[in-house]
Amino acid sequence: MTNRKSPTTEQIEQRAYALFLQRGGQDGHALEDWLIAESELTEVPELTESSAPETPKTRAATASAGQRSSATASGSARESSSK
Repeated sequence: MTNRKSPTTEQIEQRAYALFLQRGGQDGHALEDWLIAESELTEVPELTESSAPETPKTRAATASAGQRSSATASGSARESSSK
């Protein structure tokens, strides 16, 4: 079950007006702008890697990736200082 918060009428109005302005103030698209604005504001954001919940498996993968990148960075630093 998703805990979505419905946008207020004012929020939808503001977004619809922004869409109207982006189109150059062209009349005749009020309903389309309203529906797009409402859709955008009620959309559930997709999970990305950075926003996905951390699990023991992803925590371990993140830790090992961090160790690899720091080892690479320190190796590059040694190579630079020896030149």
